[in-house]
Amino acid sequence: MSSALSCRATAVAAFAALGCTQAAGWLAWRATPPAEPARWFMPGLLGHEAGLPPPPPGAGAYRTRALGGVDRANDGTWARHNALTPRLAFSHNLSRVFPPAAWATHPEFLPEIGGERAVPDPGLGYWNPDLGSPAFADWAAARAAEHFAANPAARSFALGFNDGVLFGESADTLRRVYPPRYFRRQPDYSDLVFGFMNRVAERIAADWPDRYVGALAYLWAENTPSFPVHPQVLPYLTADRSQGYDAAFREEERALQRAWGRAGPRRLGIYDYVYGHGFLVPRYHPTLLAEHLRHAREAGFTDYYAEMSPNWGLDGPQPWLLAQLLQDPAQDATALLDEYFRRYFRAAGPAMRRFFARCERVWLEQPGPPYWLKHYRDETQLALYPPPVRGELRAELAAAAAAAKRSGDRLAAARVAWVADSWELSERLAKLHEVRTALVEAVLRRAAPEIVAQGAADFTSARAEAEAHDAWLRRERPGALGPRYHLQDLLRHDPRPLAAAYLATDRGLGRERLQNAGWKGERQPGLRIAGLPYAPERPAGWAGYALPWQNWTETWTDTPAGPVLRLEHQKQTSLYQWVQVKAGEALRVRLEARGYFSPTARLELRLTWLTAGEPGRETTTSLRQPPGDWPDWVALTGDWEVPPDTVWLRVQAGIANQQDGDWVELRGISVRER
Repeated sequence: MSSALSCRATAVAAFAALGCTQAAGWLAWRATPPAEPARWFMPGLLGHEAGLPPPPPGAGAYRTRALGGVDRANDGTWARHNALTPRLAFSHNLSRVFPPAAWATHPEFLPEIGGERAVPDPGLGYWNPDLGSPAFADWAAARAAEHFAANPAARSFALGFNDGVLFGESADTLRRVYPPRYFRRQPDYSDLVFGFMNRVAERIAADWPDRYVGALAYLWAENTPSFPVHPQVLPYLTADRSQGYDAAFREEERALQRAWGRAGPRRLGIYDYVYGHGFLVPRYHPTLLAEHLRHAREAGFTDYYAEMSPNWGLDGPQPWLLAQLLQDPAQDATALLDEYFRRYFRAAGPAMRRFFARCERVWLEQPGPPYWLKHYRDETQLALYPPPVRGELRAELAAAAAAAKRSGDRLAAARVAWVADSWELSERLAKLHEVRTALVEAVLRRAAPEIVAQGAADFTSARAEAEAHDAWLRRERPGALGPRYHLQDLLRHDPRPLAAAYLATDRGLGRERLQNAGWKGERQPGLRIAGLPYAPERPAGWAGYALPWQNWTETWTDTPAGPVLRLEHQKQTSLYQWVQVKAGEALRVRLEARGYFSPTARLELRLTWLTAGEPGRETTTSLRQPPGDWPDWVALTGDWEVPPDTVWLRVQAGIANQQDGDWVELRGISVRER
């Protein structure tokens, strides 16, 4: 029997035993020494170990300890048992502070662009009010005062800016942000954001001296401003600290935390991205996490929040370890992990510890430079686990299952199976990614048709296996993966239309459906706001957007084959066009490109199908350029049939996450009838 089937058989037997075991029988399984505290290692009875009442948080605990995505797990029992607390108010709130109902009476608070006040779509939060305006600070302070008067128990009022980076260019704003400055390659708007926060805090200080205005030190406002921050401003400093595998990033982050500790606020919050959510492979980094929590507390940070929604079957002890360290970050993380593996996995503990230690090494030894939310909801995460590593991990899981079986401990066997079944989805997705990449490379390098046909068949099989196991996990192991995981993010890149176009008999193509497919004629100027690029220069008939980034570069060159767009230092840039379609139409879509792509850089030909109705339903599929050096022109070309009920198609060329040395050149997009 294969190791995967053996793990599955063990899982079925163990969970069957658990399913028919009543409370008395459950307690009879326990072998916890009575001198140890009760632990709720993960939600549900599967994660509970009996014992003495746990000790209260230590004197050095974070004052608030909130983990998003676990507060309601197990009816809140896991959070309560692990001494979590509600979070303070600090996050995105300006859309409610300045709602659409107030826009008509106070248009001067809207962001100014090109000399006019821009009226956003009421449903979108990509914009921010004019934070440079002293009058808007008065408005926000009045809303804070109203909140404190109506809610006497409230300790803070959230004034975190909206989750977008459009701030406008009024005279008041330009004085604080122009000429552009950069921090971590992003525009540095800390003086604008915390100047606004200071003005609000000054206006409420007399009447509410013990309350706070909560802020986000986030995106363009991570850096400390050039002036002291008011003591009643409560900033939450965000960063993806899992990127501390890179020593330079780690030291930069620690220096930034120390700078914020000297910046002036009485309380300081840390905002982490620990996850789960967005990952379907282990993103396991407990050593980094423990070092970070200890350093941040020593630097003066008092409060904590993390985005989590854990994958309990893949993240192992990480959520529990985090909850313990928030109660006393000076604790020995190794000793806590010793306890976890000894008590949770029991006889299987040594093998499971080796399994998770190998996962940690994968994360810490990953190639390439760090950046915020690297691999998040991105298929690149699957390349972290190549076949040799998967073999090592599979062997450790088999050893753990065997140890649990020898011990006769059905609870330990069930806990091992919980991890093994979750890891099996990671394995299947990693295999799918390898098959997918090989298929795309076979087409782009003009391999023999039979190789491409076999690659398409292999991809279809690998995808079916991954989807089947995902459905099984959802049904049989609820909670093993977080409720917000995004399997479709890792399946969206589907190269079968690419293979179909390559293998099709060429009978000629019909009319072009895009306007200005060859990108010829006069180009529209790019959008610049406060000296920053928000959209590239683009051909007539095309729309586009860009995320401003340090050294952002675009170059257009007219060649005999048509205009060529070269892009470098792009965080996220796109050109797109909508075209009307009818269900059942056969279309061939083509994007010509060349360039150098580091492993996490993304060049994507993305198709978004929109159905009729209000609102319409969107589905997305894509083709993606493999990483590496592609100096000669290649074409991402796919044959699609318009799905049922679809009335619009958005065709988009997107480039993201370019690193130093990356470049791409694009030469037109085509949608032809076939």
